[in-house]
Amino acid sequence: MIRESNVLEDITDRFLPESLQELLSFLANVCTIGSVLYPIICVIHEIFQSGNAQNSRNILWNDILIPVLVLLLVSMLLRYIIQISRSRNIQANVCKNYYWFLHDYRNATNKLEKEYKDGILSEEMLHGEVKSYLETALNYLSDTLSSLTGKPVCSCVKLIIGGDVDGVKYEEARVKTFARSHNTDRERTSIDVRTGGKGVLISKNTDFISIVSNNDGNDSYFYKGNLKKYEKELHKNGEKYLNTTENWSKYYIGTIVAPIRAANNILFYRQKDEDYCIWGFLCVDSLYKTAFLPSKEKNYSHIVKSYASVLFNVMSKYQYYLIQLNDPNRNSQDSSDVVKANNNYI
Repeated sequence: MIRESNVLEDITDRFLPESLQELLSFLANVCTIGSVLYPIICVIHEIFQSGNAQNSRNILWNDILIPVLVLLLVSMLLRYIIQISRSRNIQANVCKNYYWFLHDYRNATNKLEKEYKDGILSEEMLHGEVKSYLETALNYLSDTLSSLTGKPVCSCVKLIIGGDVDGVKYEEARVKTFARSHNTDRERTSIDVRTGGKGVLISKNTDFISIVSNNDGNDSYFYKGNLKKYEKELHKNGEKYLNTTENWSKYYIGTIVAPIRAANNILFYRQKDEDYCIWGFLCVDSLYKTAFLPSKEKNYSHIVKSYASVLFNVMSKYQYYLIQLNDPNRNSQDSSDVVKANNNYI
């Protein structure tokens, strides 16, 4: 029974390339329009033929309804076939991206370890290889969310470069963009350059504050599909939406931000038994307010948080090797030294 129910889906997958989908979509639209126009044309034709509007009652409605129903059924069938094909394509794309994301993670982390043990890893190599991996990972994430939402989605990694990393002191800490997906607007990368090495204050960004500030509940992520609407809601309550990007609404309307973090009590190199070790933030955004719908918050936030969880290990290795390359005799990490390394290399 299961196999029989999937026959149409199998045929669709095998014989329906994207170019044919566009043709079927066009035909479906034609059938839909035709089902509306056909009875109208028939009535008008009968009126002109008879010369009397009253005679339009003589029209054989069965001769009209049957073609209309046929057109509607054909339209529905075509749309169903297209929907199946697109759904399968989205699933395939999401699965492919996640596989390559984890595949590249395995290769990148093992390559760094081998290069370090072989004594050939330099700070420049470390920085370049980690940034290259992050950009590729961000491409996978952006492509996945673009497929799911049907809207263009960009992403970036922002790292903390100051403040008390051991338990982020957000009044002093800053973040700097470390890597962006390749589909990001060039103007945004120019803004990254203009901010210089000092980065921007976490305290000047509502998205980050809501995550790192204990006073705001230490949320595990920030999800807003329409920041303009959210800004108005805050204004009504006497609050203000903070964003360090000038004219931010020119670049995005909706956003999801997840911390790149792990609980200190599961990390062998951290002394604290509570709170989090946080290296930065994974941010995704879109110019379309319909990209991140409230009904999809759970699903989309899980995707972003899963990517952030893997990136935590990448950034931990990055920070560790920075320390080791500066002082090979060290056997453990120190938060203040990590901050200094961040300031020098991102």
